[in-house]
Amino acid sequence: MSKVIADGISSEWKQIAHDILKGNLPENAVEIYSGRNRIISAVINGAPVAIKFFSRSLKNKLIYSVFSSKAKRSYLYGREILNRGIHTPQPLAYAERRGVLNTLQDSIYICKFEEATDLRQYLQTGEEAWIQFAHFAATLHDKGILHRDLNNTNVRVNILPDGKTRFSLIDLNRMRLLPDGKIISRKDSGKNLVRFSYLTPEFNSFAKEYSRARKNLAVDPISIINAKRRHEKHPPIKQTK
Repeated sequence: MSKVIADGISSEWKQIAHDILKGNLPENAVEIYSGRNRIISAVINGAPVAIKFFSRSLKNKLIYSVFSSKAKRSYLYGREILNRGIHTPQPLAYAERRGVLNTLQDSIYICKFEEATDLRQYLQTGEEAWIQFAHFAATLHDKGILHRDLNNTNVRVNILPDGKTRFSLIDLNRMRLLPDGKIISRKDSGKNLVRFSYLTPEFNSFAKEYSRARKNLAVDPISIINAKRRHEKHPPIKQTK
């Protein structure tokens, strides 16, 4: 015996998620990624959407019998970071099927589909890109948002019609959100900034700009650089008093 739990931004999207989890995919659905998880693109009610099917491994079934599913967290975290002024493709719905002892059988997350450039490509455009991303990362941490896999794939970039750059986060389920008014610590800041780049002169410039951009906490750029050096198995820079 199993039960399906679903929620969405409207009763219609809640029902859509429920139906897709039961196997009723739109006829225009196209698989765009297949790995540990699967992602399907489709057009539903005139809107391009991405549907993420999470892994059904035995490990996940057992772990998420106790914890909220990745699908549910993606949906809730997506709505929350939008409320905090950070962009992510609009969350539309999630659904999960649970079996005996609340074991997680299947789960999906649905959001709007957006074309975007990955962070790696954008940073290759020059110094200004690094400066802009430094300010975005500082804003994330000042808003109490810690994306625990802040890499080139999970940060997406769009140039808007007014010429402004918009950074967007995806793959939200591992995120940590601090209560309103709390900010990311110096230690966690350093750990969070080690996955999107190699240790390059540009990264050193990024660390300095990030430190200048933090509004709610003084951060020494050397601490950011040393976090990166430790991540890449280099000896840290000695700081002089």
